[in-house]
Amino acid sequence: MQYKSIAVLLAVVYCVYAADDAVTSKKGCAGGFQEGSQVDRGRYWYLCQDGQLAPKGCFADDKTRLNLHESFKSGGYILECVVDASGFLSFRYKGCVSEQGKELAPGDSWEDDKYWYSCTTEGDHLRMDIGGCTDEGKRYNIGETKEKGDFFYECRRWANNTCSMCPVACKHDGKRVNVGDSFEQNTFWYMCTKDDGRLAIKCIGCIHADQRLKDGDRYVNQDSVYECAIRKDTEPSHRLVGCHDTDNGATIERRLGCQWTKGTPPNQYVMKCDSKDNEKTAYKTTVRCFYGSREVGGYEIEPGCYKIVDKDIVACRTTDAGPVIETFPVDQLQQAYSKGVKFCN
Repeated sequence: MQYKSIAVLLAVVYCVYAADDAVTSKKGCAGGFQEGSQVDRGRYWYLCQDGQLAPKGCFADDKTRLNLHESFKSGGYILECVVDASGFLSFRYKGCVSEQGKELAPGDSWEDDKYWYSCTTEGDHLRMDIGGCTDEGKRYNIGETKEKGDFFYECRRWANNTCSMCPVACKHDGKRVNVGDSFEQNTFWYMCTKDDGRLAIKCIGCIHADQRLKDGDRYVNQDSVYECAIRKDTEPSHRLVGCHDTDNGATIERRLGCQWTKGTPPNQYVMKCDSKDNEKTAYKTTVRCFYGSREVGGYEIEPGCYKIVDKDIVACRTTDAGPVIETFPVDQLQQAYSKGVKFCN
């Protein structure tokens, strides 16, 4: 009788477990999903297990089905399919992707011909930042400068978050010259200028006797008159323009090639402003004699000649110092000849 009771009890227990299994297999998941079926919801997919939707994976941008911890590239970043701390499916930023397709971990950096970049962590996200400029294979931070040719360049960030190496100052003898500043070299002075965003070293003027001159200014050096000539597309120069002369205490500039009469009547001389040393120096020379007065008339006499004026012989003798007027009575012609002069019309 006792064995019979135990057998009945075991049969009852078996029936209860069998009934539970039947209930579970028929239960499925909310929404009418059967046990073991895949459920796609938005960017995620689940598996119906034991009446619950178990998170199993995600979808990439191109709808590729991903399992947990698989990743894909999207918008310059690497996203990993994970279950977050709350038990929900989500995407975790795993790394950055360069324009060349190279995968980089947080904290890594890379470069191209213009910029260098960094993959930076920002909370739960990553951010690709332009860290600075690149030039000739070298990286420069924002605000850092380099020397190149006649200028200094600075890596500057613009409003659109890009940056570039911009010319910010000129260079002279290895030293920085800011825009608007000037420096002297030899007999000229220069300024660092900026036009339409471009820097240039421009010659502004000349230097004479420690004084700065501008284009068109003139100065005197002994008998020479010079003009500071700063012309576009030509070399700057101290251009020789004439001779320095005085007349009754007044200063006069005589242009090159100019002739004028100087002296006390009746003995006067025709002067000329000429140049030498390949037109680098001017000098005044006496070219002939003038006997009389420009106001009432007179005679020009070439060196080595004489003329008879009234009752006198007026000779223009040639000397080491230049032509000299000498007069003789008309009856002393032989004496005039002895001075090395001859009659000229």
